[in-house]
Amino acid sequence: MNYKLSVESDTLLRYSSHCSRNGMTLLQQMCNFVVVDNIVGKNWSELQQITGLSDKQLQRAKAELKTEGDVVVDTQGNIRVNPWYAWCGDWIIRAGARVGWSKGKFEPTLTDDYISYDGQVVSGGKLQR
Repeated sequence: MNYKLSVESDTLLRYSSHCSRNGMTLLQQMCNFVVVDNIVGKNWSELQQITGLSDKQLQRAKAELKTEGDVVVDTQGNIRVNPWYAWCGDWIIRAGARVGWSKGKFEPTLTDDYISYDGQVVSGGKLQR
C-alpha cells in the first residue's frame, strides 16, 4: 500500500519561534524526506548537503532538535522526526506513535487506549467491539 506523506506545516510554523533558523531548516528538510512512519529516508551527510549547513551548524541544529525531543535516532540508527510534524503511513499507527512520543517512547507503539478517527475505541492496537 502506498501512503502519502503528511507534513503538518501549521505545527512546524508554531514551533519555528522556539527554534533557530538552522534547526528549522534541518527539521523542514527532514520532514520532506519521511519515507515510512516517521523515519527520515536520508542520513546526516545527505541532509547536510541538501540544507547547505556547515559541519558546525549541522551539529548545533542536531543537538537543538534532539534536546527539544523533535528528533531521535532509534536503536537501528534510523533518524525519526516527531510524528506531530510529519508522517507517512497508517493513521491509526500515527495516533499510537503520537501518544508514545509524548510519553518519551520514541518507537511507534499501540500499547495505550485511544479513540480512532472513526470514533471507535482502540486498546493496545486491537479494535474493541
